[in-house]
Amino acid sequence: KELKNVDFTLVDSVVIQSYVTLLDGLAAYLGNNYEFVLYSLEDMERSVVKIINGQYTGRDVNAPISNMARSILNHFQEENDCGYVSYVTNNKKGETLRFTAIAIRGENDRIVGILCINSYQQMSQEDVLAHYFENPEVLTTLSLLKMKLYCSMRSLTPFYR
Repeated sequence: KELKNVDFTLVDSVVIQSYVTLLDGLAAYLGNNYEFVLYSLEDMERSVVKIINGQYTGRDVNAPISNMARSILNHFQEENDCGYVSYVTNNKKGETLRFTAIAIRGENDRIVGILCINSYQQMSQEDVLAHYFENPEVLTTLSLLKMKLYCSMRSLTPFYR
């Protein structure tokens, strides 16, 4: 199916721009083993609005929408499903990536963009963990989550007391 540019309203533009900050925050939190791609459907030939860690797939800002994203968009539009898809794929180098694509909806519930998150699976555990030890904000958040999980487990059953 031929995909056409979406005529954006002001609301659609604001929605897409709001995801730029989201990507920055996710990248700061999750680290270098994740690639984040924000596609706008306003111009399919210059669709990539924001990309972080693009070295994993070789894409840059203003790149056209990828064939994979086109297929996913067709799936979203034809299947009228939940608005996301996740699976394991390979990049052009043959390296394994865990992939998630999420439809971004604008005014009148139209799909105006796609957020793609790729987890690069070849990074060593040491490199992944190094990100958390170098970033005290992330360590604090992880510690709080661990504490909340421990407290939740304690309240569920006397076994943990």
